[in-house]
Amino acid sequence: MQNSKLSIPIVISIILHLILIVVLGYQAIQNIDSVNYGRETGNSIDAIMIDPSVMTDQYQRQLKTKESQQQADRKREQQLADQAKELQERQLAEQQHLKDLTKERIKLAEQLKQQEEEDCSGKGGSRESSGRKSSR
Repeated sequence: MQNSKLSIPIVISIILHLILIVVLGYQAIQNIDSVNYGRETGNSIDAIMIDPSVMTDQYQRQLKTKESQQQADRKREQQLADQAKELQERQLAEQQHLKDLTKERIKLAEQLKQQEEEDCSGKGGSRESSGRKSSR
């Protein structure tokens, strides 16, 4: 009796396993025959095609832009350097002019002092002579 109780589940299990093996085998055979990549039912890949000439043109534009910007920067720096040099030359010229004016002022002051001394000594000499005249 126990054999009959165990034999029914074993028979059912064998039948279910056979059905499963047949179904899996059928699907495997069907997949081998219909390996067709890119068919409508397959997964699509989102891709963008890039034109190399467009990329080259864009790269050249970027290089030209960068180069023109560097050239503008160099030109601006050169202008600033020229302005600084011109300002320095003006300052040096102004300092030299001030030195010349100071020397001229000192020279005039010395001439004025010398002239006053001559005037004083000239007037003093005439006083002595007039004083001598009066004493005589």
